Amino acid sequence: MYRIYPYYIKKEDAKDILKGQKITLTICLGGMAIVFGIMTYFVLPKLTGIYSEMGIDLPIMTQYLVKYISYIIGLFALSIIYILSPNNFLNSGFEEKLSKYKAGEMIKTSRLVRRDIEWIVMIAIFAMMGFLVISIIQPIYSITQNF
Repeated sequence: MYRIYPYYIKKEDAKDILKGQKITLTICLGGMAIVFGIMTYFVLPKLTGIYSEMGIDLPIMTQYLVKYISYIIGLFALSIIYILSPNNFLNSGFEEKLSKYKAGEMIKTSRLVRRDIEWIVMIAIFAMMGFLVISIIQPIYSITQNF
């Protein structure tokens, strides 16, 4: 993380730090969206086919996934668009904080960067991973246990 958030930066480099944070959050959310999409569009149809051939109902979490998949993917897309937009939560108050410093002055990055957003994104990613495990991987495991 040192390359993304060095301890002290010059005022002129502060916008690069903000841009780096946006890119990092976008890569994390985008990566999770890609994994989620692959699992949903390639694995889920085969899983539902297997369950229907066996005459077994899909587990509850998998039924929710099938029912609400378009909303979940839309939420990922909106999150990425919002992070990349110029008037988002990362930019709020950034210029005011930056205007307090003189040109060339060294600024502690913890005074400019909102790291709480990163924790929120990571918690959301882990929640989605857990949802995928419960809704797709666990049903596959339960089918293989029967044979």
